[in-house]
Amino acid sequence: MWALNAFVLVAVLQLLGATAGTLEAYPSNHLETSSGASCEFAQLAGAVDADGLRTQIDELATFSDTPAPSVTRILYTENDISARTYIKDSMKSAGLTVREDAIGNIFGRWQGTEETSVVGTGSHVDAIPYAGKYDGVVGVLGAIEAIRALRKVGFTPRRSLEVIMFTSEEPTRFGFGCLGSRAMAGSRNIYEILEGAMDKDNISFTEAARTAGYLKEGEDLKSVAVTNETYSGFVELHIEQGPTLENEGKGIAIGIITAIAAPASLKVDFKGDGGHAGAVLMPFRNDAGLAAAELAVAVEQHVLASGSIETVGTTGVMQIHPGAVNSIPREAHLEIDVRDIDEDRRDMVVEKIHQSAKDISNRRNVELQSFDVVNQDPPAQSGATIVEAATSASAELGFKSKHMISRAYHDSLFMSRITPTGMIFIPCHKGYSHRPDEYSSMEDIVRGVQSGGDVRALEDVRSAAVAAGPLPRRPRSKNVRGSHSRGGARVSASVSSGVGGATMQQQQPAGPVQQQQQGGSPPPVVKLLELRPSVNSTVNTQFIILEKGQSSRLNEGGPMVCVALVADATAAVHLQLWGNECDAFNPSDIIRLTNGLFSYHKNNMVLRAGKKGSMEKIGDFSMVFVENPNMSRLQWVQDPTTKLWMPVGLGQQASGALLRNPSGGMHHERY
Repeated sequence: MWALNAFVLVAVLQLLGATAGTLEAYPSNHLETSSGASCEFAQLAGAVDADGLRTQIDELATFSDTPAPSVTRILYTENDISARTYIKDSMKSAGLTVREDAIGNIFGRWQGTEETSVVGTGSHVDAIPYAGKYDGVVGVLGAIEAIRALRKVGFTPRRSLEVIMFTSEEPTRFGFGCLGSRAMAGSRNIYEILEGAMDKDNISFTEAARTAGYLKEGEDLKSVAVTNETYSGFVELHIEQGPTLENEGKGIAIGIITAIAAPASLKVDFKGDGGHAGAVLMPFRNDAGLAAAELAVAVEQHVLASGSIETVGTTGVMQIHPGAVNSIPREAHLEIDVRDIDEDRRDMVVEKIHQSAKDISNRRNVELQSFDVVNQDPPAQSGATIVEAATSASAELGFKSKHMISRAYHDSLFMSRITPTGMIFIPCHKGYSHRPDEYSSMEDIVRGVQSGGDVRALEDVRSAAVAAGPLPRRPRSKNVRGSHSRGGARVSASVSSGVGGATMQQQQPAGPVQQQQQGGSPPPVVKLLELRPSVNSTVNTQFIILEKGQSSRLNEGGPMVCVALVADATAAVHLQLWGNECDAFNPSDIIRLTNGLFSYHKNNMVLRAGKKGSMEKIGDFSMVFVENPNMSRLQWVQDPTTKLWMPVGLGQQASGALLRNPSGGMHHERY
């Protein structure tokens, strides 16, 4: 069944221009071979050796430092080296040209007919202690098997296809992950970090690499870096590693990743005097263990106060020395992980954690020996072309896909620095991963494969598939409305890759609804999280429509009215539409509201244009959003002194944002 995972890559790779011919030449559910003959997708699926791929996954799992069913493969160890040999042999048997760089990233290339940029796909095969056998592996062996299947049906690539096995996606040995993809992307200070890195046995990265046959004399770490022109796109197939897709119930075939959250990794050390647990009275103690415990609680408090459900924090390591029941802790070491898709919000949480560490140190009379930010990478957003391809194919076949955020680290995070990148998730049982019993059912995988197989839904971007240059962002076909599924399912939105794309526009129906402004600068926008009730028409904001309710008349002969759920990257809110606004705007439309109102209407707090405001569509399918908090569902109270309305239950930072900056200011998305 794992062979079918590879098939989901086919449509996306076509979109990226990897295959011969033009998409418009392909009938529904057909591919065109190099000889000009067409074949059913079923034939291609039949060309995939499911049993062979299952065997390969099982065989690769035997290269492990721990007994089955667990898998442990640590960078540059004996079993890691054996797994690398296995992957290279698999690539060669599929007819790929194999090479390695100075730190052991492995590349298997299927040479295309044109000398253009390369389409990349792949993942990793290293594994943390006592992990499972599918994390990363499906994205490597599955991609190799996909190429085998394409060869069997006579397929010829126009752009070269390259399967990449990245070195050390897991941080197990040297304390930070995605070494291979970081180095390829030339991430900040990565080469200096690698040159100074030591493992727990005081073995340097350079020594370990050379023992494994890499970083030979004369080889430079900087030689690993590639240019922005090397790849025209990259897509990674992966198990979800979380329960979201499975919890959605039957019908969700795949998860389409719109953004990858990035962690800030912290290491903190406290030092006290210690002492005998019985002899030192409580008023005279400076307990490093209690300082660590208090900081761990502070991490949770700061994360919850961020105002966004997308912010998460974990104190995953807490070590106490000397670790005896009758000894007051003298030293404490913590390792903290803070993640978000909003870099500024995440970094603000990190700064608050740092301040708490200093306050705790002073209050408890313990020394804050160190507060080190090990890494603080920016989040990534998926390439719009890849997101649209997967969404369109899924909708065309009548299957549901879900736009998701990946909160786990992946090599795609760093590949997005150099090329438009996307990820496709398949469900895994109970969300289990990094444990021996991670598993995905055949049914989920097959449906994910089907959602990637219909070429007709990709015809709106067919020019990107035959272009020799960098991939442009293309407008969607008018008859495809994203992931709006049959039966009134939730509408999701994708995010823009921010790579060479123009804003998508669509002409609106005639009437009082305003069209997009021609020339000039739009007014500054306020984030939805900063909305405050007011009788003044002063709200300038923009958002994406997620859902729209049925229209009805307030009274006989009166105007049509409907309510929509809209959102931006900070919050959601109910939008009231009047008159022809009800027909002019639809789910997935991105709207700019100028001089709008946020006020009570029949005991409900809603956002609306009102008599003085206007709304215009400025795009679709290109905006990050969250659904919590919903500003219309909050309880609002008026400050008796300032007369300003404030939300109850929203974090202090978010509540004060508008007071510090009443005009809101322009909101810029980060890529």
